[in-house]
Amino acid sequence: PTDTPTATLTPANTNTPTRTPTLTSTTTQTAPPQNNRLNNPGFEGNTRPVIFGEVNVFEGWEPFYCDEPYVSGGCPAERIGSGNPEGLMMGRPEYKLTAITDRVHGGATAQQWFCFFRTCRAGVFQTFATTPGEVCEVGAWVQSWSAGDEHGTDGQLYHSWTASEDDRANSTWRIIVDPNGGTYAFASGLLTSRDFTYADGHYDHYIQISFTFTATGDKATVFFENLRLWPFAHNDNYIDDAYANCHTP
Repeated sequence: PTDTPTATLTPANTNTPTRTPTLTSTTTQTAPPQNNRLNNPGFEGNTRPVIFGEVNVFEGWEPFYCDEPYVSGGCPAERIGSGNPEGLMMGRPEYKLTAITDRVHGGATAQQWFCFFRTCRAGVFQTFATTPGEVCEVGAWVQSWSAGDEHGTDGQLYHSWTASEDDRANSTWRIIVDPNGGTYAFASGLLTSRDFTYADGHYDHYIQISFTFTATGDKATVFFENLRLWPFAHNDNYIDDAYANCHTP
């Protein structure tokens, strides 16, 4: 793909699965909209490996990440020299399904990806049909878990650590749209939502994020992206009940 960041790769920790939390409270069960154009918007059914055995994504969806092989040469970490050391590179997350109650918004499962002791910029994407001139709203329910280790939490096991401003800044969500249906999330000139940050309440709770655009072709691609600043132990992301609704104004 074009517009790929170039950098010299340095050795990074090998991703290993985080412990699976046992959570008990219930979540809101909200069905995707009836005119949803996405395939498998609720992240149900089977996952399958994409290139790597630890990248397991639900049918209908594809992964993207700021690392080889999706990005040639990989990507330098954010905040180098201001919190992160020189030479730190972003990593490729592990992807898997989750069926943990508090990590599922609707149905039986949700998509999870995590960067164990690594920074990352990554997510899932899908291309859907559009008609030029339509106004489309794309969105999903998302959640973050962010903690240095399983004991460094805000008073409860498996809850996020948000004691400092830097801790709170660790996880940022955004929606990116390629109105031409491309599959490269880091191309120049794509449409981008505002950043959804700590103030939006996505740590340990599902929130709805959305973005509206006008279609210009017969297909568009929506990327749901999460950026992690710090190489914490628990850089875990969850997405469920995504949607793409279009109408002629």
